[in-house]
Formats: sequence, structure tokens, C-alpha cells
Amino acid sequence: MNPRNGAGFSLVEVVVALLLLAVATAASSALLLQAAQAAREADHRERMLWAATGVADSLAGPMGGPGTGARRFQDGSRLEWEATAVGGQVRVLLAGEDSAWVVLPLARSAGAQGAAGAGGGGGP
Repeated sequence: MNPRNGAGFSLVEVVVALLLLAVATAASSALLLQAAQAAREADHRERMLWAATGVADSLAGPMGGPGTGARRFQDGSRLEWEATAVGGQVRVLLAGEDSAWVVLPLARSAGAQGAAGAGGGGGP
């Protein structure tokens, strides 16, 4: 308050209040940007995990055979997989990271191995 007449605010008080408001607005904007980035990363990780489980299901099923493969995504992330007659793994490597974020092991059932090996030619 202005000590001279007792009504209104001084220019210094208004400037200080506006500066505090600007700092608070900048801080909240920074927090919102960080939250949006975290949400995008979480969404990407979820999509990569869904893709990895789809590959793992395909490899572990009766039609999945031994082999290796990889799939690269636009952002640089990739899925890599290897399957043998008894198992294997699917690795999820996120962009910018050297080590696997998730490794899904594959355990092939005896029924899946038998189905994959059956029907290879030869008649009755």
C-alpha cells in the first residue's frame, strides 16, 4: 500500500507481483512440458512392449520356427529376436540406449515343437 494516501498499490509492488506471476507461470509451463514428455515416453514404451509380446507369441506358437530377426522403428528403437527349437528371447532396445530395456524369454512347449516339425513332406 502507498503510505502517502493509503489507497492503491505502489508501482514497485505491482512490478514485484507481476514478476512473481511470471516466474510461477514459467515454472508451471516447464512442469507441463516435462509431464508431456514423460507421457510420450510411457506411450512409446507401451507400444514397444505390445509389439514385443506379439513377436514372442508368434515365435512361441506352433508355426514359429527357429531363426533371428529385427524390426527398427522410426525413432531408432528396435526389436530383436532369436528363437531356437527349445526357446529364445525377444529384446526391446529403446532409442539412445545401449542395453535392452526388456528381455522376454521364450519357452517353447513340446506340442509347439512337434507341430512345427510335423507335416514336412512324405506321405502315408
